[in-house]
Amino acid sequence: MEECVEYVEGKYGEICMNKYCGEPDPIDREYRWSFYTGINDLLKFIHDAEKILAEDGGRRRILFLDDLVTTSVYTMGGVWRRAYLAFREITRVARVGASVIIMTATSPTLVPEFIKHSSEYIGVGVHHDFFVYTRFAKVAVPREDGAYEKVLKKVYEDTVPIKAIFGLPVWLENEINERKRQLIRDAARLVQGGGVA
Repeated sequence: MEECVEYVEGKYGEICMNKYCGEPDPIDREYRWSFYTGINDLLKFIHDAEKILAEDGGRRRILFLDDLVTTSVYTMGGVWRRAYLAFREITRVARVGASVIIMTATSPTLVPEFIKHSSEYIGVGVHHDFFVYTRFAKVAVPREDGAYEKVLKKVYEDTVPIKAIFGLPVWLENEINERKRQLIRDAARLVQGGGVA
């Protein structure tokens, strides 16, 4: 672990690895393009998709999509419905430009079905003073009729103490909260008949 940290800091400068980071560190700034947080980044992701996924000869990328799209986005209509449909098509073929796509949601029920079909799933729960992360993978198991079906099977568990230091950095938490506020504004306008374009 220490060798990895030394290597990264030698290349990018000092990195902040706790909740109390007020500003993005050099590696956060270098890779800011690779993560999208909250529904308002959905439009940014779609705009960036051509550049980051469709370029020939580009390096394989890892994308982090934090609460970017949920099943409820489609029902909002307008620009959000169009964005949801575009996102579905982009992620369906995104493997041409991304090795790994990490998506988060506050509940498994909010993850669109089209994402679940070709994904691994990591659930999180609380046990005493720890978050317990359980990774599941889809495996084919035989049924009584001789056919196979895919089911989720537990691969491993990891535990992380519930301590503030392991939380998201302050600067990222602030960005996420601002996007949540914008979603509230858009949802309120939709109900009041103003629409969201």
